[in-house]
Amino acid sequence: MNSKQLQDFCGVDSQVPPWIGVHYQNTSLSRLCQSFFNSMTHLTVVLDQSEEYNRQNSIKLLKYLSLLPNRRLTTLTIIFTSKNPLFYAGTEFVQALRELFDTSSLKDAEESPAQLTQVSLEHLDVAYDDTVFDYLSENNPKLQMLNIQNHVLVCKVTCDCMLRLVQRCHYLQELHLFYSCLSDNVLFAFAESNRPPTMKRMSLKCRIEDKYHSDLSPEAWSAFRQAHPQLEVKLVFDHTCPKDRVMEIMQPEIPVAHLHLDTFTMLNDEVIQTAKYYSDTLQSLVLRTVSSNSLNESLIYMATHCKKIGKLYVYCVLEPWVIERLFELCPKLKETGNYILKDKKEPEPWVVGIEDDYW
Repeated sequence: MNSKQLQDFCGVDSQVPPWIGVHYQNTSLSRLCQSFFNSMTHLTVVLDQSEEYNRQNSIKLLKYLSLLPNRRLTTLTIIFTSKNPLFYAGTEFVQALRELFDTSSLKDAEESPAQLTQVSLEHLDVAYDDTVFDYLSENNPKLQMLNIQNHVLVCKVTCDCMLRLVQRCHYLQELHLFYSCLSDNVLFAFAESNRPPTMKRMSLKCRIEDKYHSDLSPEAWSAFRQAHPQLEVKLVFDHTCPKDRVMEIMQPEIPVAHLHLDTFTMLNDEVIQTAKYYSDTLQSLVLRTVSSNSLNESLIYMATHCKKIGKLYVYCVLEPWVIERLFELCPKLKETGNYILKDKKEPEPWVVGIEDDYW
């Protein structure tokens, strides 16, 4: 059955691209599961989690899927579209993921389930823990991509859990984690001689819990980078990250291609350090900061040294001459339109979020 027939069967608007996900009526849920889940390879669950019946239906769907011994599912994405109910921790979703990822009880069947290769949970705002990803890595060693950067205030996934995942999954290409999930041991595990050089992208989000997290050593980053020459790193510092930790976490050994400094503080020194450390690798920069003469000078210095910069988003007002100079130094910005540079204050938002179009 093709995508159009599937949409007609489920009562879906034909204008909705089938790769985004299937929105179904309650009465179609059981029919959908029984008819298609054995052969479905990509699944995106999109729900308004503020409504209880949406959460219940989604849990039923995941639990039904977890019982299929011959399922072909390789890609899973779950997206919350609303705000969580007050004091909602999402424990039922955490348990459903455990059951879905734990395929040990199905391996005696005539045909074992396919292994997951891509798991995107960045829009699933629940407090998942080590057990979820221990089940995932133990039963899906062919995993290639994992994104756990959700909006829960504190991440409970430990460095030991990530170490086990890296040791089990030798074909990882893309990881989106919190900085608190990493340790030197995790980076050294990537550099072991028996691993293929598959890693291409790593995104790290730094938040308030990193105030007490140990810095990763230059030796560990160097070993990781040398073992995976195609590696590009995205560093994100949000507004909860202590300002003094920004320059401590940034190290010249990290191949930073994309940098978000979303601290809403003075960032002059950080921009200068960015230019000194990442002149050969930096492709995009996002700044949420305040205007100053020092910032103007720092941006000119950055643009002079970072020749690969192709995207620049500055969420504060700059002097007109600074913007013109940035365009002269980085002509690709004006050619592609990948910039936010304002010389006068305008009603917000300034197309906030446009910088999230890339990984």
